[in-house]
Amino acid sequence: MQQATTFERVRASEGTRGGRVRAHLRKNALPYLLILPSIVFLAAVEFYPLARGILEGFRYHNRVQPWATRYNGLDNFRKAYESHDVRLALRNSVVIVGGIVVASYLVGLVAGLILNQQALRFRNIYRALILIPWVTPPIAAYISWQWMLNDFRIVNRVH
Repeated sequence: MQQATTFERVRASEGTRGGRVRAHLRKNALPYLLILPSIVFLAAVEFYPLARGILEGFRYHNRVQPWATRYNGLDNFRKAYESHDVRLALRNSVVIVGGIVVASYLVGLVAGLILNQQALRFRNIYRALILIPWVTPPIAAYISWQWMLNDFRIVNRVH
């Protein structure tokens, strides 16, 4: 009877959302702790500069008199949007990014559909060849490090 009471108590505490979250964290704490350094590094390298840049966008900077820097709200963004060059650059960026995403998706879809055809001669060779751009960068990095560390010992000679 004791176990049934304990089980019912645990089940009741897990019935609430906070109880389920606590139970999940208690059960899976190690994976979260192991990924924490990566998240902190990502925040330091990616999110901090992004936030800093956005905040700097709201300030007036005087290069001749740096002490004259002050907050000016959305004026920088308003002036940038009023500029024909900035609007043209934004439009070109959207068109290029959208075009690249759509073209990449379509090329990948067509290649996948073609390589999935049973009647295609040398299908396995084509499948292997399509992986070359994916495999080449790690191989080049391996060869470079091998060269720097073993063949010529360039890294070891640097004091």
